Amino acid sequence: MASNGEGGRLGPIAGDLRDASFAAVLVRVAQAGRTGRLEIAAGPTRRVLAFAEGSLVAVDGANVPGAGEADWLADTVLELCALTEGGYRFEDDLAVPATAGVGPDEILARTDRRLAEWVEVTATVPSTSAIPRLAARIAPGATLSVGDRDWQIIAAVDGQRTVAGIIVETGRGAYDVCAGLARLIGLGAVVLDHGA
Repeated sequence: MASNGEGGRLGPIAGDLRDASFAAVLVRVAQAGRTGRLEIAAGPTRRVLAFAEGSLVAVDGANVPGAGEADWLADTVLELCALTEGGYRFEDDLAVPATAGVGPDEILARTDRRLAEWVEVTATVPSTSAIPRLAARIAPGATLSVGDRDWQIIAAVDGQRTVAGIIVETGRGAYDVCAGLARLIGLGAVVLDHGA
């Protein structure tokens, strides 16, 4: 594990996401065993990731879940890996608590699994400019069973909002909303009008 050197500081890591992918920056910080905060700024996306001795311990102040827990970390990393422009800056901060964290291999493995799921979702919901609307009717004899999380999506489907608008309206992540819409389309409850 790398030491943070004289006075505990190695200096900032900064650059442009056009020159180094988020995944490469993540691995660089982890391999150096750095403790501090990585800020990502790309258009409306603003994220702060806290690291303790190279392990990711928090995102935007929320502690990182352990293996097999919430999917939000994979969703967040997938979003960041998709960025092709914007800036990043890592600053040492020895005040970051040395709690249990997640290393880059596990993070990227989770993200790879999520990416495979995302490919399946986008086969059904290929664009955030598409407009979902409630189906006029379901197939005769069909049973419609919708989970609690999908009711929030159904409530936001008004035949005018785009998928992107539903993401904003619900305050949920893109993967979460698109996966919910894909489920509802599969059930026959929602149909998609593709935008121009």
